[in-house]
Amino acid sequence: FLKANPDVRVVIKEYPIIGKDNSRVLAGLALAARDTGHYAAVHNALYSHELSSQADVDAALTAAGVDPAKLHVKAQSPDVQAKIDETLQLGYKLGIGATPNFIVDGVLVNGGDIPQLQTLVTAARQKAK
Repeated sequence: FLKANPDVRVVIKEYPIIGKDNSRVLAGLALAARDTGHYAAVHNALYSHELSSQADVDAALTAAGVDPAKLHVKAQSPDVQAKIDETLQLGYKLGIGATPNFIVDGVLVNGGDIPQLQTLVTAARQKAK
C-alpha cells in the first residue's frame, strides 16, 4: 500500500492492548527507542517475533542495535509512560479495541483492509483538489 501511495503519511502509535502487562512494556521500549535513531528497528524486532522471556526481548533489542539495559530504564521514564497513557486514552475515546487500525480523513478502518484504505485515500485526494 505504501509503495503504491508514497504521499500517504503513516503515524504509528504504540497501543498496548494485547496481553496488557507485556504489551505495555514492549510499547515503552519502542517509544524509548525514538531518540536513539533505532525506533523502526526496535519496533519491528519487538512486534515481529515471539518474545516469551526477558532474554528474548533483550536479544531482540541487541539485534536492533540498542543497549537493552539503557532502553529498559528509559522505557520506565515518566515521559514514556505518559505517552503510553495518552495513546491509551485516545484509543479508548476512538473505540479502538484491536490493532492495526487506521484513520483516513477522520474515518476509522479496523484491521488491514487495504481496499478500504485505498478507497478512502483516493477520496481524500479528490476532496483536497
